[in-house]
Amino acid sequence: MGIWDSIKYASNQSYSGFKEASQVWADQRVIEVADKLTPTQQTYYRAAMFEAFAGIAVAGEYGGTLGIAKSQLIDEEGSIDGNDIAKLLKSAAGQGRMDLIDQIGNYNRARGRINY
Repeated sequence: MGIWDSIKYASNQSYSGFKEASQVWADQRVIEVADKLTPTQQTYYRAAMFEAFAGIAVAGEYGGTLGIAKSQLIDEEGSIDGNDIAKLLKSAAGQGRMDLIDQIGNYNRARGRINY
């Protein structure tokens, strides 16, 4: 059985356990970058882990939790910066690109939004 078949089989056998493990995994990833991202950025990053694949929004840019989080991000950052940050966070979540998180962290630090 291949890796994806194994994952599907395991999740079908215990969906609640799989869902809980996924939530804990996402929480841990957000905690690892919490000192670099604002709370709104953290919310978007977490949503992107579940709703984006390889930087592409599976349910569309404005669907699901990702859409709500993007609206909040745009309200906080403005249209241009909010969309740019959303794109970087989606890529970081979908491709495991910590360098993008570091870029956003540097931007936040330069604006005085975080201190680390």
